[in-house]
Amino acid sequence: MKRIISIILSVVLVVTMAFPAFAAYDYNIEKLNEYPVIIVPGYSSSDLKLNNEDGSYTKIWGLDFDMVFATIEEKAAELAAGAGLMTLGDYNYLAKVVGDELVNMLEYMKCNPDGSSKYDVDVLIPNTADACRWSELDDEYKNEQDVMAYIQDKVSDDMIYNFNCDFRMGAVENAERLNELILDIVNTTDCGKVNILCISHGGQVTGTYLSLHGTEGYVNNCVMCMPAMGGAALAYDIMTGNVSFDEETLFYFLEYGMEWETDYHWIFAANKLGFLDDLIAALLPYIYEIIGYWGSIWDFIPADYFDDAVQMLDAEDSAELIASTTWFHKNIMANYEENLQAALNAGVNISILTGSGMPSVTGLQENSDAIIRVADTCGAKCAPYGCRFNDGYICTGGNCDNPGHNHLSPSMEIDASECWLPDNTWFVDGLFHGMELYDDYTMSFVVKQLLSANPLTSVYDSADYPQFHAATSHSQTVFAKFNNSTEGYISSLDNAIIIINTTASSTVRIYDITVQGIDIEFEDFNEKVLKAGQSAEIKFTGEIPEESLTRIAVSISFMAGGSYTPIGIRTLDFTVMNGDPVEYDESEPYTAVDFPSVPDIDLNGKFADIVESSGLTDLFNAFVRILKKIIKFFKECIAIIYS
Repeated sequence: MKRIISIILSVVLVVTMAFPAFAAYDYNIEKLNEYPVIIVPGYSSSDLKLNNEDGSYTKIWGLDFDMVFATIEEKAAELAAGAGLMTLGDYNYLAKVVGDELVNMLEYMKCNPDGSSKYDVDVLIPNTADACRWSELDDEYKNEQDVMAYIQDKVSDDMIYNFNCDFRMGAVENAERLNELILDIVNTTDCGKVNILCISHGGQVTGTYLSLHGTEGYVNNCVMCMPAMGGAALAYDIMTGNVSFDEETLFYFLEYGMEWETDYHWIFAANKLGFLDDLIAALLPYIYEIIGYWGSIWDFIPADYFDDAVQMLDAEDSAELIASTTWFHKNIMANYEENLQAALNAGVNISILTGSGMPSVTGLQENSDAIIRVADTCGAKCAPYGCRFNDGYICTGGNCDNPGHNHLSPSMEIDASECWLPDNTWFVDGLFHGMELYDDYTMSFVVKQLLSANPLTSVYDSADYPQFHAATSHSQTVFAKFNNSTEGYISSLDNAIIIINTTASSTVRIYDITVQGIDIEFEDFNEKVLKAGQSAEIKFTGEIPEESLTRIAVSISFMAGGSYTPIGIRTLDFTVMNGDPVEYDESEPYTAVDFPSVPDIDLNGKFADIVESSGLTDLFNAFVRILKKIIKFFKECIAIIYS
């Protein structure tokens, strides 16, 4: 429930033959380091309090669900009336009912036009080592508990600390609070250094801390999960009113977070829920009234949108807020490359982990983890969304000049040589923002990099943790890689593909494997039945072209037992690395991500329009491919009978 609520809040506020079971990633660490862990959590994680004149306090942030449900019950008639008016195209009534309640409930969260708090507000948990130590905290005040459960398995609660902050304030102010806590922990424990695990907004706070204090020697390992260092597209969309929900991506987000092994997101591929855009548009004035002067919201505006967006603020009334967020953008955000490299050179082992491959849930069409653009988590150069770099593309060098390094993603959409730390940045294609918990690869990586005395210092240190990985959560159903190449690549060393059932409980039948980009065929392949966690190695014939830096796509059609929508396709990207690079045409730097459509049955007329407009193209093709396999099977049976 907490994860679903977090997603919703984000959107609103910032809104037969099988090989042995596929081995899960190993969480065992040969040797642990001995430093305490600070969790710097995602946005709005800290509880806030209003200091009353009589010396008492009132908790003003930290959802009281009893109060929320009581309000819903009290307003049931008005909410029902508003829902009815929505069917007639009137969104303002419902927006006013909901908006007025939001403003009333969150009155004490408001800031003045200069960015200062309107009321006497502070964090509920004091910013000291003794107060933030997990062994001293009630469970309700421990941040990111689901993720930290993996850490608690290896580190005692006496060695884990919460970072709490007034998340309304800007990144610099909160980075200084983090510095105070680190110094207090170091002095209290006499440990010398700390390990930091930061998530989302915590990544921006930590990135700012490293920019200001990273060379001072107090941090050992720093793992940054989908850090919002360069801001969040969601904040820009909300503050500028550029909200246009991508319903399919939003619902896929929910599937991922709930670990559903049933696919529903395709239902929304045709974007039939436009009323959400109208409702949010009607709610925006109320949202602005609450968050419009929060420094953190303005620090979340990505650099390339900032100069235009900040014009929304009154130059006189908001002079201090404008000055502080401008300083952050020009001195911290613009200099992450230099700042993070300095911290790395000073001995901080920094690991940046980012999700990729999705547009923003609010409609910004750029490569992201659905909330934060890839470029804003790590500085990577990305092709325009829906496109990839053309065949033969050579990484531009940027921040990595090692000719032996290939920082081009298998999808050829991301040039990681432009990252702030190219050799210290890992990508998980299909990993949604804040969903690191639901990908075994990701969590094992986090544990290793945070707690090991010998963490990876480069993306080239371990074949188990390549720079580019395709998500393997239960909701993905299947995963594939070629047998002798690094994940995401194919060469003449390969002669089989390995298909893995990534679900927790479903039996999956693999009916078809379609490859676009090279001419290979899978030997004697009719169907593979894989139980949860099992894998199958399927041989193929055909020549791998003697060339490099061309892309292929492998589409796996399957049926998952127990699912309400059992038929599905997952397409995975691979780069051919088998000789000299093909010639790159600089006059055509990009090409479409999708290969030209090769329909399994030629569709035309109204039926073709219905299939495409309803978002059922992939589902229809999967059904046709499965049907073809069934027909082929029966033909072979008949041939055997009459032979």
